[in-house]
Amino acid sequence: MKRLLITAMAMVVPLAAQKAKTGTRPEGDKSPFTVAEPDTQKAYIQPVENGLINWTQGYIRARGYAVVSEKEANKPKARLGAERAATVIAQRNLLEIAKGVHINSETVVEDMMLSSDVIVSRVEGVVKGAKMVGQPHWLPDNVVMVEMEMPLYGQNSLLSAVAPNNPTAKPDSQALKVIGNVPCVVIDGNGMVQPGLMPRFFDEKGNLVLDLSQIVDPKNPQGIKYVNNLVEQGALGLRPCGGVHQRRGDVLQCGDQAWVIEAIGAIGKTDMVVSEKSKDKLAWLKKAGKFLWEAGKTVLMLF
Repeated sequence: MKRLLITAMAMVVPLAAQKAKTGTRPEGDKSPFTVAEPDTQKAYIQPVENGLINWTQGYIRARGYAVVSEKEANKPKARLGAERAATVIAQRNLLEIAKGVHINSETVVEDMMLSSDVIVSRVEGVVKGAKMVGQPHWLPDNVVMVEMEMPLYGQNSLLSAVAPNNPTAKPDSQALKVIGNVPCVVIDGNGMVQPGLMPRFFDEKGNLVLDLSQIVDPKNPQGIKYVNNLVEQGALGLRPCGGVHQRRGDVLQCGDQAWVIEAIGAIGKTDMVVSEKSKDKLAWLKKAGKFLWEAGKTVLMLF
């Protein structure tokens, strides 16, 4: 698996080849991102069908294609109708992508939607509120492409729709004191896991040590950011921690006094097993809660 870096302060993909008349990419559209193309050298991009997930900047992006109706004599009206159709198709693709996003190893967004009509309404509301990226892009043969984007974290985001509760536990004063001089926390997944909205950490006996849903506020736009570990944080506008932590030849900024928590195993696709030493550090993070972010700390996850 490609080695990545995540910052817990806050994951994108070319479309599969599809025919224009079904609202998908026409054969003549050679580039998967001719409009508002993300910088794949500076962000962790997860390819998905009909769009992409940018875990670094925290959004899902989907495309929709439509063709101008030959039955409409009024050309401006026909073009507008095609743009509207492409927008609806892009929103439908956003919803399908969102359903497959992992919250943790046991749960994807679709599981949450199947459990509650309220969550279905919330997710659909976020999709309907998605923003268009740039302007409709006209391709040959009267085909139009529209890109729509929705956030993973923050107000009116995917996570706030499926897990709207804000962690309310008060911070442990001793925990805040312990992590006070820690510039940042490095969680090294050792290439064993994939990104998820709220991954969990277990000890070697299978006991839950920390579920990030216990400390991350779904409405906080900082969320979790996955970053290509070969790119400096500053290039992405992230807060640098100073110092260097080195793993298997990959250099990552994290600070000389940083805590390093290493995965020694995996449970499913996103959840990690940690050692007893790392377990103790995670326990302090749990006690500090969401105030870890509010105190300006940075959590980096290396994959």
